[in-house]
Amino acid sequence: DRRVRLNLAGYYTKVDDVQRSAQVAQAAGLPPLTVVGNAAKLRIMGLEGELTARLFDGFTLSATGSITRPKYLSYPELPSRTNLLGDRRSERFDTTPRHTFSLTGQYERDIGIGELKLRADYSWSDKVATNSTTYFTGDPFLVTIDTNTGRGLTIAEEIYRASTSPAAGILSGQIGMSFADDMYEVTLFGRNLTNNRDVVLGLPVAGVNVVSQALREPRTYGITATIRFGS
Repeated sequence: DRRVRLNLAGYYTKVDDVQRSAQVAQAAGLPPLTVVGNAAKLRIMGLEGELTARLFDGFTLSATGSITRPKYLSYPELPSRTNLLGDRRSERFDTTPRHTFSLTGQYERDIGIGELKLRADYSWSDKVATNSTTYFTGDPFLVTIDTNTGRGLTIAEEIYRASTSPAAGILSGQIGMSFADDMYEVTLFGRNLTNNRDVVLGLPVAGVNVVSQALREPRTYGITATIRFGS
């Protein structure tokens, strides 16, 4: 009875002369050097899917998913005055998780005094680099200790870890009532109900081995009231 809809898409994209930057620490007393160069060629391919099913009257379940595979086909050394970068085809991609999925359930029912609306959303994303800036120190082999695992990390590894948002799932939901054919609506909502405070932005600061970080917004509750006017 046309209660299920499935959309699938695949894509394959090539791009030439994509610009990328690298921060390079210079000698003591000199400011960090930001070098911009072309990655020459990259390829991104992937699959995306969307499924919507009206399982019974008033209840709709929706799901989405994606698989993304980016790759540098050619990424030559940036200007030779840095003398640090070499072949960079193994560089990571920013804001491009390899896997994502989401699940949404929505229920609507007329209860006499108005229409009850319930909604829950769960979205998950693979770990992802938060920026495309590559960071190099004057001594790339300097080692620090990972306090969680006890493993030794080079400064570059530590910078990469601190500027990576880990894999995470976020749960949100809302309860609402609408009246007079949706002219008036009141909704109670909650976002990030599990209070996930992972890093969502990490910006390396060259020369001082520091990453400036921003965390995901905390658990948030609120209420909205809406009046819709006719045309």
